[in-house]
Amino acid sequence: RFLGENSELLEKVNSCLQEDGLEYQRTIRVRHPLDALINDVGLQTIKNKTEKTLDGLKIANYYGCQIVRPEKGFDDRENPTTMDDLFETLGAENVYFPNKLRCCGGMLMTTYEDVALELSHDILECAKQNGADCIVTTCPLCQMNLEAYQKTIAGKFSKQISMPVLFFTQALGVALGINEKKLGIPRNLMTCHELMEIAGGNGHHPATETV
Repeated sequence: RFLGENSELLEKVNSCLQEDGLEYQRTIRVRHPLDALINDVGLQTIKNKTEKTLDGLKIANYYGCQIVRPEKGFDDRENPTTMDDLFETLGAENVYFPNKLRCCGGMLMTTYEDVALELSHDILECAKQNGADCIVTTCPLCQMNLEAYQKTIAGKFSKQISMPVLFFTQALGVALGINEKKLGIPRNLMTCHELMEIAGGNGHHPATETV
């Protein structure tokens, strides 16, 4: 979008690309998979392809702080609902989750760890207090911060925290009948037993130590 609005910048970019015989013609549209699934595929089509309902699974839908910013795109910036709509369609229960847009700390985990740990703690605690079985997220950095640092967060705040954190595509994939190994669920650090029961597994996989 910036290149489309700034011809001088576009010219500079293309002058660099031309050194390798390349040119950017502004034909690429960068989109998030959640956007494509909701607005291109559509909820009804996804529902029609569902093989396993997510009935009984209580989800805290965590969008993170960047997917709908800085400008309005495919969802509301202050109260996004696309992921909520998706999992409601699949039969899950969306728990009350006012922290769904709060920052997890991002890269502060490598610079100001105490700040990031507190931010992640607040998100995890909110999900726990509202009865979620798991958090589903759209962002790999959010997923790592919220899942991989739970042991450190538990030590810092002197409380037990055990909250599975999944990519939204993993929970969606279970509903579509995709094998959990193909979805990478065994690679997660924590097991969401309720989701694994739906998937038809025994709810257990080899544990990995959190950092």
